Amino acid sequence: MIAMPRLLACGATLLAALILTIGDADARWFQVAGVQKDLDQLVELLRVKKVNQAKVKAQVAAMQKNHELEDIMKVYKPTKSKGIGWNPAKKGVGDGIESRIFALGTKQELTQAQLQAEKGLLLRTAYYNLALFEINKAFGPPKQFRKVAKWHAANAEMKSGSEGVITSVKANDPAALKKAMAKIGSGCTHCHALFTDPVKKDLEDLFQLLHREKVDRPKVNALIATMKTNHALDEIMAKVYKPTHRMGIGFDPAKQNPGDGIEKRLSDLGTRRELTKAELLAEKDLLLRAAYYNLTIYEVTKAFAPAKAKGPRNPIAWNRHNDEIKAGTEKMIAAIEANDPKTLKKALGRVNASCNECHSIFR
Repeated sequence: MIAMPRLLACGATLLAALILTIGDADARWFQVAGVQKDLDQLVELLRVKKVNQAKVKAQVAAMQKNHELEDIMKVYKPTKSKGIGWNPAKKGVGDGIESRIFALGTKQELTQAQLQAEKGLLLRTAYYNLALFEINKAFGPPKQFRKVAKWHAANAEMKSGSEGVITSVKANDPAALKKAMAKIGSGCTHCHALFTDPVKKDLEDLFQLLHREKVDRPKVNALIATMKTNHALDEIMAKVYKPTHRMGIGFDPAKQNPGDGIEKRLSDLGTRRELTKAELLAEKDLLLRAAYYNLTIYEVTKAFAPAKAKGPRNPIAWNRHNDEIKAGTEKMIAAIEANDPKTLKKALGRVNASCNECHSIFR
């Protein structure tokens, strides 16, 4: 079914019409409620002189059960991307913990006065890092990777650097602080190089670009061109629509199970029992998330259109089916926002039919 537009990238025209109604709604599609609260509780357990390891393990186990590692790691992002920010009292562009760590480890060394002025924020970050060390240790590397020892080595490097930050801050030692921050950055870089899923990262980056209030079309086009160079279309499609056990992103990231793919959920909603209004409302955020991935895939699929016709496999048919899926997805979004189960089922029937027709020609 939805193999064709696996990341239907919201077109600029559609986004312009819908951005006003979604506002910051896209942020919640990528977040699980309570991440920061649970993380703050873990930090408090680690900040005491005598750490109660039993309580730490229990808190980490609860977080592992309730949250995705991906959602927890978002604490490092800028506040605009729903991170916690370097300084909660001063929100602004590029205010993420991650960017500040790299700046402190690579740019000009702080003076002692500057270090003293940032003391509280530096310690706050160090303890967040130590909390993430415990969490990363429990989660281990993603299933598709087998480099367990390298995962733990990179994690240990981050822990060692964070302990160095605490020591250097208490000693008001800028040179040692810079060295410790560089060590954290090194651990993060090594980990990202080994364990980042490049297809998923590019998809998420594209999704975010398309959901800004003002879409930067040159950046969108450049990223799509890079994706076309680096990834096959079937890889991109599989990442969006397949179940999590086949390395898809899943319909509900908080509840991974067999058959949890976006493709299956949308197919079921278009062919089986109509949802009640209460059920539709309960799934609203997840359905919108799936719909906007469809629209992201629309953009990607446009770029992969065949250059020449080979019998029925021609660019006209390719673009027609892609446009039909986009139109069906737009109706899907309208039905979700109106809490209209009947129209939703009809829209999904249209999307499914277009996907199936496209597969019959191009697979």
